Amino acid sequence: MKRRSGMLCLTVAVVGAIQANSLAGVWCEGIIAGHPQTILCDDFDRYCVDPPPWPERCVVHSTPDQQAFLLNWPEVSANGNEMKVKDEYKTAYPNEPLYADSWPFTVRYRSGDDQYLDTQHNRDLRPAIAAIDPTKNTVNGTDANPLILDFVFHFHDEGRQYYQSAYLDISLHDGVALDRAPTDYVMSEDCSQSYSCGDSRGYPIICQQNNPMTVAWGCPSALSLPPHASIAVGVLAWLDTNPCHCGEDVAHAAQNWHLVFFDGQRWWTLKSNVPAPSSGTRTPRGSSPEPPPTACKIKSPGDFGLFNGLNRVRLTIKTSTVVVDHWYRQMCETNNTWKYDITHTMTIPRQYLGGFNNIAMGCAKGCKLNANGQCLGPRHPLGPNGHGGSGEIDSVALVDGVLGSYAADGACCKPDLSCVETDPVNCGILGGYFAGAGKTCATTVCCPIPFADSDLDRDVDQADFGAFQVCHSGTNRGIPAGCECYNRNGDNGIDPTDFAEFNNCWTGPQVQWSQALTPNCAP
Repeated sequence: MKRRSGMLCLTVAVVGAIQANSLAGVWCEGIIAGHPQTILCDDFDRYCVDPPPWPERCVVHSTPDQQAFLLNWPEVSANGNEMKVKDEYKTAYPNEPLYADSWPFTVRYRSGDDQYLDTQHNRDLRPAIAAIDPTKNTVNGTDANPLILDFVFHFHDEGRQYYQSAYLDISLHDGVALDRAPTDYVMSEDCSQSYSCGDSRGYPIICQQNNPMTVAWGCPSALSLPPHASIAVGVLAWLDTNPCHCGEDVAHAAQNWHLVFFDGQRWWTLKSNVPAPSSGTRTPRGSSPEPPPTACKIKSPGDFGLFNGLNRVRLTIKTSTVVVDHWYRQMCETNNTWKYDITHTMTIPRQYLGGFNNIAMGCAKGCKLNANGQCLGPRHPLGPNGHGGSGEIDSVALVDGVLGSYAADGACCKPDLSCVETDPVNCGILGGYFAGAGKTCATTVCCPIPFADSDLDRDVDQADFGAFQVCHSGTNRGIPAGCECYNRNGDNGIDPTDFAEFNNCWTGPQVQWSQALTPNCAP
């Protein structure tokens, strides 16, 4: 897929029959005040059976309507473990909302728990964008008109915030596929081999991150992996490059103690001045002393430490940068009457500069990678972690920005390997595969499916091996003309590494190729 660089108030314009359950009332009206356009605003407080008249929210302790939620945020897992709308009104904390930013509902995810696997719930933003301008299908941020993503999350299980994996992801559907922040991985060591390492056989380690230790585990370099049309922020324990924690006096499982951010190229674990200069504030509330006693264990401003309470996160997406803000109110551990408002802020360069038309919450499915960055088998959830617990997401808003569009037409490779430039639908009618919106035939190499089937007879046999032999040039000896499809790792030669990929697709004569027959073949 080629990566491109590249509002009226939506209080009544959603999708047909689900409109009545789509948007919140009071909270949305507050967040959109002063903003010229609203793409999305959902605090989940109207997802109840028999919701009251618009714009009132569901009454406290009303019955959540899971189907209404799933219509707007679809994801149905095989074992029914998708996110749930939860009644989180807590009378014990009348002045301090415990789990919800706005009552009565939040959406709860079970991240890495023993019983639940991660899922990701999508919301297609194209209908909302088209409701504002029918000629547009994306939204982006500029310095003059930033795009703002705002939400709240709370770690439902105290002490387990460090083991969870859930984030908000805004991404692009280019007419062919939805791109998103990657969770592809390699496996850690077998932790169960040592008493001090825990009882798991190993944990996923996400490859596309800033930590160079991933290469030692067998990941390709993060910068060698393809960029994604996505920006994301949240929590992600699977970035841990030492998930066994052998010999450490901590729980043996993947963990991450800081907010994370995906810039379009790689994940960053945000810390003081990493990956960019950071700042923050600490403001005592009421009679709280300043500075707080050391025993309070108050988080350091600007360090983006996670807090087991209401965490508000905001991305301000500009032309080439994103401002990440994270703030919460933290209690002193030794004196619960002392409270401090803690803020963290950092401006990070965007690696993906194009627009967005989809938002998702949760954790995307990942694929195990080989050292060349190729997927080994189907994508699947990364859980269970065993220590993840539950978390709550509330009050999700996407406002402002500028509307745009992407080029729907692109290069289409037909079954005879000729190329035409057309839209994805017509490409499918022609029996071809779409190389990417905006991509031209002049810059597209059309390869067979699978790439090893040089004579297009739907098998990979000795005749195809002969064609490969003609192309074999050796390491760093150049790519002979017409042999581009055999260069599987993108280097300067057709060499034994490429032959290994060719061999993964072997079927033998008159045995029709399929992905199921050769699961390690990258077609």
